[in-house]
Amino acid sequence: MRFCASCDAGITVSSSEIQGIARRIRLSRNTVGKYLRAESLGPWFQRPERPNTIDPYADKLAAMLRVESSARPTKTAREKSRNSIPT
Repeated sequence: MRFCASCDAGITVSSSEIQGIARRIRLSRNTVGKYLRAESLGPWFQRPERPNTIDPYADKLAAMLRVESSARPTKTAREKSRNSIPT
């Protein structure tokens, strides 16, 4: 068995096993070996926290939605068409 990659548990993986894994998941053998050698598989890039565009208006929008939901419901376009007289 030729040594290609190892884990912390001392498990060795042969090149034919890496080739089989790569074929099964349709990735390059180099990519499979890289992930087998990696110590952790965390995200490579973390997006910085940014303020949401709507945040300054969130309270006002919530109040507007509360007022709108408490108002009498209006007829939908479908209900209006049912009550109309056909020409």
